[in-house]
Amino acid sequence: MEMKYGLLTYTDTPTGTNIGDYIQSLAARQYLPQVDQLLNRERLDDYDDDEVKLIMNGWFTHTPSHWIPAKNIHPHFVAFHINHSVQSRMLTQEGITYLKTHGPIGCRDLFTTELLQSKGVPAFYSGCLTLTLDLKYKVADKERGDDIYIVDPIFNIEEGETLLKSPRSFLSALLRGKFIDLFRKKRLINRIIPKEIRKKAIYTHHQLPPNDIPDSERFRIAEDLLHRYAKAKLVITSRIHCALPCLALGTPVIFIDSFSDSSNKSRLKGLTDLFNRIEVNLKTGEIHYMYKNDSTPVSGHKIYPNPSAYLRLADSLKESCKKFIAG
Repeated sequence: MEMKYGLLTYTDTPTGTNIGDYIQSLAARQYLPQVDQLLNRERLDDYDDDEVKLIMNGWFTHTPSHWIPAKNIHPHFVAFHINHSVQSRMLTQEGITYLKTHGPIGCRDLFTTELLQSKGVPAFYSGCLTLTLDLKYKVADKERGDDIYIVDPIFNIEEGETLLKSPRSFLSALLRGKFIDLFRKKRLINRIIPKEIRKKAIYTHHQLPPNDIPDSERFRIAEDLLHRYAKAKLVITSRIHCALPCLALGTPVIFIDSFSDSSNKSRLKGLTDLFNRIEVNLKTGEIHYMYKNDSTPVSGHKIYPNPSAYLRLADSLKESCKKFIAG
């Protein structure tokens, strides 16, 4: 029987759809001769159909009770992330044995790499598969325009519309001091991004509210964002699955890192070193500009060439995925 090929799709969390997940699947789709099966990341143990090859990239998992994948899934572990919040539930003795069987495991971040190595699982830092999106989505330099995108900056402080969506959420936000946080967020963004850029920028989001949109439409939205980022002059974001694709697309990108909790620190370890970035301490208001050969505030008159360290990771990822599909 001819081998079939699968692609990951996703179940919404209570906060809605993270389009960044679908961008990661688009990165995997570049390598597939065709997509025969859509497999939900949160229910891989339920798969009961023909044998299928599946690139296992991204965040695992919001439902650790459904880990381990079914035996008729032939996995390729690259750009794989185990979050700090679920590590003990995923890395049971059975879970460790499964990963050892399919190792070495290519890990999206250094946290996962070090975690698996500490459990005796052969693992290495691969970086994220979205670093290879140039295979399909990069455009010629002559197609680059003057659009500047600001994408979910400092999104770990909720937006005002989220706090106001119901009387209950408003009261909860008021009691928890969330409106003070929102005011502080606005002040920080105004300090980081000059008015000349804020006024002309296009603002967009990677998080959709809870919805019944089919996967086909979610993939369309993800592709539309990639096509826009590919032609942008500059992108400023706190979303890694906006920033990492921009590296692949050759689009200057600045990553705002305002994260301090264990869950976010685990997913970002190693990845933020790939970007021009601005580090923000939400408690003290301190701001550190960490660009290649620069440490001054953002300006609409400067060019921000991306660091090139990602290229080595991207080349290895491409070779690995092509070999998996061909094998």
